[in-house]
Amino acid sequence: MTQGKKAIQRLSRQPLNQLSGDSWASIEPRLNEIYQESFIQGSSNRSIKTVLNRGPDTQLMLVYGPQGEIAGFGSYCMSRYQVRGKTHLVYDAGSYVSNAYAGSQAYFMKELFQQAFRVRITYPRAQIHVVMSCATPAAYRFFTQGVQKLYPHRSFEQPQWSKDMMIEVLAGRDKTIVCQDPVIVKSNFNPQLKDPDRIVGSKALAQDPDASFFLELNPKFTSGHMLGVHIPLTLANILGTGSKILKKTLKPRRNLTKAG
Repeated sequence: MTQGKKAIQRLSRQPLNQLSGDSWASIEPRLNEIYQESFIQGSSNRSIKTVLNRGPDTQLMLVYGPQGEIAGFGSYCMSRYQVRGKTHLVYDAGSYVSNAYAGSQAYFMKELFQQAFRVRITYPRAQIHVVMSCATPAAYRFFTQGVQKLYPHRSFEQPQWSKDMMIEVLAGRDKTIVCQDPVIVKSNFNPQLKDPDRIVGSKALAQDPDASFFLELNPKFTSGHMLGVHIPLTLANILGTGSKILKKTLKPRRNLTKAG
């Protein structure tokens, strides 16, 4: 666990459209707090629920800290897309975490890959993917370290069909395509990073080759530009990635047990 940060204890998932008005009102202030740790609302003051809503089957994910407090949130939704005459099942996903906690992203990825594994077993020949946009080099580095294969990556070339699919998915999520190669997007709601200088000045990121690759592809990330990311959910990628994520989610629990 990252020194000085609290460990995530558990994750919950529920359909976003089945949340009662009272239930949403009870968590919305906390979700706003977490979002505003990293972003400043842009020209359109959209609600957090709008940020989370990715389609009619959107699933809301919440992660919790040691005292049962909400430490992060995210959502995902699977939709069908036609790209170059082929049907693709695509998970559109995203998450927001509090800086006071370690391990949130690993829990979100574990949940997403568990769901994808069930779909993969049910439809073994289906083309299944995750498509998302990374706002910072730190977010991109997390995925390069945890995911066995993704696009774009400094070690292998991204095929054109992958770029086409990313454009199709991201353009439908209230985003403007700024560049098609690599796929760079900007939210139509124009949120801004709260403290971009802290990220730019990070020595750890400056020395990391994946973070450097992100900056090479997306040098204007401080202006709200985000790098599109595609994770092919082949069985090999799910199993290889799942083992890495499982280690990340189990490690904090071992530390807590020893400390007790």
